[in-house]
Amino acid sequence: MTLDVNVLVPCAMGGILNNKTIPKIKAKIICGTANNLLLDEKTDGLLLKEHNILYAPDFIANAGGIINVYHEINGYNIDNVLKDIEKIYDRVLEIFEISDENNITTHKAAMVYANKVLEEGIE
Repeated sequence: MTLDVNVLVPCAMGGILNNKTIPKIKAKIICGTANNLLLDEKTDGLLLKEHNILYAPDFIANAGGIINVYHEINGYNIDNVLKDIEKIYDRVLEIFEISDENNITTHKAAMVYANKVLEEGIE
């Protein structure tokens, strides 16, 4: 966690990003697939922002699994699965834009995005 790297990719344990670990992180980007990477969504999200660490919320970065399950339930076609999984990249960029435009954490921006999808629907 304290190595001088560009990207930190935590993929095993939740709660690993917290007020004790974040100040020691040298990476400028965090994008991992472990669930619930932030120990406290509000305070740790703000701490990442204060340390200028770009954080891709875990529930967006690891959305491929739930996308696959959705397709298993609704008629599996690998081409459709891959098409939907490929959208994750653009969704992450959109979340970063929401974060920048509203001066909010990327975690909060992901929640804003998710609520928009629930209200309006999205492809």
